[in-house]
Amino acid sequence: MSTPVWLGIDLGTSGCRICVIDDENKLVFQRQQTFSSHVPYPDPPQQWQIVLTLLRQTSQSADKENWQIRAIAIAATSGTVMRGRPDGQPDSPMLRYDNAVAIDQVNEIKAIAPKHSGAHGIGSGLAKYLYLNQHYSSDKPGLLMHQADWIATQLGGQAGITDYHNALKSGFDPVALCWPDWLSRWMPATALPRVVAPGSMIGSLSDTVAQHIQLKQDIRPAIVAGTTDSLAAFLATGANQCGDGVTSLGSTLVVKQLCNQPYFEPESGIYSHKMGRYWLVGGASNSGSAVISQFFTDPQIKQLSEHINLAQQPPWYYPLLTMGERFPVADPDKQPQLTPRPEQDSLFLHGLLAGIANIEAIAYQRLQQLTATPLQRIRTVGGGAANAIWSKIRQQKLAVPFIAVAHTEAAYGCALLAKEGLSSFEREQDD
Repeated sequence: MSTPVWLGIDLGTSGCRICVIDDENKLVFQRQQTFSSHVPYPDPPQQWQIVLTLLRQTSQSADKENWQIRAIAIAATSGTVMRGRPDGQPDSPMLRYDNAVAIDQVNEIKAIAPKHSGAHGIGSGLAKYLYLNQHYSSDKPGLLMHQADWIATQLGGQAGITDYHNALKSGFDPVALCWPDWLSRWMPATALPRVVAPGSMIGSLSDTVAQHIQLKQDIRPAIVAGTTDSLAAFLATGANQCGDGVTSLGSTLVVKQLCNQPYFEPESGIYSHKMGRYWLVGGASNSGSAVISQFFTDPQIKQLSEHINLAQQPPWYYPLLTMGERFPVADPDKQPQLTPRPEQDSLFLHGLLAGIANIEAIAYQRLQQLTATPLQRIRTVGGGAANAIWSKIRQQKLAVPFIAVAHTEAAYGCALLAKEGLSSFEREQDD
């Protein structure tokens, strides 16, 4: 008897990773290939070969362990797009999320799109698509394809389908669940993909791919609609209850909370992603661990943290690298507050940690006010999650339970999506 497993693929900014989970959500296999920072990001054919290589390794283990892969889901970078033919094959280069060539198109969108649209800004998938239409000749606008859509189509998924997470930055309205009429200014409806919920079945692994990766099982794995890499990482944490918050303590501070209603404020970087019956509302501060790294190395932070006296009042700081804050308060003139610096380095670090914790607390207060959803519990990801003293400082300010996180990999979140879709966000919950 074969063992059912589910497979997630994350094609991210720094590499490609595959995770496989079993019926109990246990991670049973993972492989990755890191992209070199010294060469350009792989083009679509190179990306596809990397995916095939990792799938072939997975297939070998599946044969050895007698696994049956039930379904596959893909996550990729949000706002990375290309133009495609009706069969789902690209007829333009891929423009990455951080490519700034479409500044003229960004300004066009700014003049037309509603303020709350996710299509605004340099990260806009729509802006890059419009740029491709204007710079790569064709009789008519090609199909709008996101990076995850293209990989899914290559695997055997139906062409011309995307998910409502990837579609947000291309102008999709997640509240009305439709492409808005104002998009007709630039393209016909036939250029827009059909939008489905992440985890929806959109096809099955093609015979060609199955033969190429030497997959021996008789029943072909389902291909399901994917998500973005950041939202797949959220799924990996296990947060799925209304009121769950996830804080990322990386170079910047990012807070997200599952809420009853959406809220959009692009000038503050606040967006809402539909998660079944709930909404994942989040924003990012310009504060974060990058400020601390200006003053201390990781070993110094670890050593000094052990000498922090939590009973002692730390200095009040608003840690920023440069002028300007976006969330929880949109203030381009906000000045860093990092003085006076005490003689004790441990007290200075205490002030920095407490300052970022204050911003986190204010951010969650703001999300609760905007969405009328009380914060119930916190999960923490990112490098700062390992600092026990920082966790204690944050717990004092947030006054909600902190839940340990076993997984943070986007590929693991994708494997969960392949297995369960967004079903855990659809159930009635006691808030």
